[in-house]
Amino acid sequence: MENASNELALTFQNLGYSRHQKGEYKDACEDYLRSIEINPNNGKTHYLMGLSLTKLGLYDDAISRFEKAIDVDKNNSSIYYYNLAKLKFKQKDFQGAIKGYTSFIDNDTKLKETDVIYLKAYFERANANRNLNNRFEAILDWAYVVELVKLRNQLTLEDEDIYEKSNDFGDFLRMKNERNFRDHEIYAEASYQLSRERISDLRTHEELKKLSTIDKLALFDDLEMYEEWIKSEYSPKALKKKKRNREI
Repeated sequence: MENASNELALTFQNLGYSRHQKGEYKDACEDYLRSIEINPNNGKTHYLMGLSLTKLGLYDDAISRFEKAIDVDKNNSSIYYYNLAKLKFKQKDFQGAIKGYTSFIDNDTKLKETDVIYLKAYFERANANRNLNNRFEAILDWAYVVELVKLRNQLTLEDEDIYEKSNDFGDFLRMKNERNFRDHEIYAEASYQLSRERISDLRTHEELKKLSTIDKLALFDDLEMYEEWIKSEYSPKALKKKKRNREI
């Protein structure tokens, strides 16, 4: 009898999935509910229903389904965490998003360095951290994405075409980088975010250019002086005063 019930639950699950694929999300949810009524401990059904609810814009209900899927199916919960994190981010719960992406990254070793969704988890965790002004953590995750794509795309047989066209190794690396940008959207996005972070403090960069080499070295050698110089709106007087105090 139990086998018959499980088969019926699976039938409704498959029917719901088929309707989801056709864009019939409301009907899909009704089929998933029938499946859940018969077998409430199938994590995949809760997860699939969460995907349909997401399509309907019912984010709170979808989050509840993803959380239920994690609760009843801890051994296969990695992808559930990923989709939960995406919705948390959409609702501006950035701490929740970071927690979800971290759980996905830590649990899904099968995807490590083999699937773009793994890189996206790092990329989106970085975006969540940046929204919380955790700039350093964000930069580390974006940098990881960039470096991993570079590592994957070192010289291979598939690169013979650009290798033959290049004049030297530097030229090859330039063309390789262009290919990375063209073929890997996540690489381009992470590179852009990294670049934006590095020039976000453009005023400081411009003010540093105006200083003598000696003054620059003095700032780089004393973090406290550097921070006070910025807080003083880059006042030359503040810099000179601080330098005099150091010399006394």
